[in-house]
Amino acid sequence: ASCLSRLGRREDALALHEAALAMLRRLFAGNHPEIAACLHNLAACLDQIGRHEEALAHYEAALRMNEELIGGDHPNIVICLHAVGGCLESLRRFDEALVRHEAALAMRRRLLGDDHPSLASSHVWVARSLEALGRKDEALASYEAALAAYERMGPGGEPQVAVCARHIARCLAALDRLEQAVGYAERADALVSRQVPEGHAVRVSSGRGLRP
Repeated sequence: ASCLSRLGRREDALALHEAALAMLRRLFAGNHPEIAACLHNLAACLDQIGRHEEALAHYEAALRMNEELIGGDHPNIVICLHAVGGCLESLRRFDEALVRHEAALAMRRRLLGDDHPSLASSHVWVARSLEALGRKDEALASYEAALAAYERMGPGGEPQVAVCARHIARCLAALDRLEQAVGYAERADALVSRQVPEGHAVRVSSGRGLRP
């Protein structure tokens, strides 16, 4: 099914995910980790083809099953919370999405501590929801926290640092802090120029950012 999805044959992949779920439910009575994983994969496939309401129902079912199976903090639950939040964003239910992303961030902090680089992606999820809600100052703080976490990854985190710097530039521009915005945009451009050959489409598009 994953190969079919990567080939763009998502309807065929969906049929396989549905068949796998039906088989697993015949094999295992009640909750089971394999069923939870299959529900999540089915939800992701539905999400990709734009059937977000159905995807949300399956993501939430996977989340509930994982919570019942694990009974405490766990990376799988963090993943499920962010997946539910992302689907809610697709449905423009940003307040609800923010609740899920904040819960995932709090759980990841309990699991890993405040300074772990893996918190970066959770900060970005939170920032995206805050930005969509128009809470630019709070979104900026979350993007800055993500940037700091990506910087702790060293050279391997530079692509994410560049993306995050551009998010920060956008937020600063929306807050009319234009000089700071330009500084972050230029930092993003500089990082991209180190990673991408001259004339590459990614490098060209990056150069179209904020300018005075």
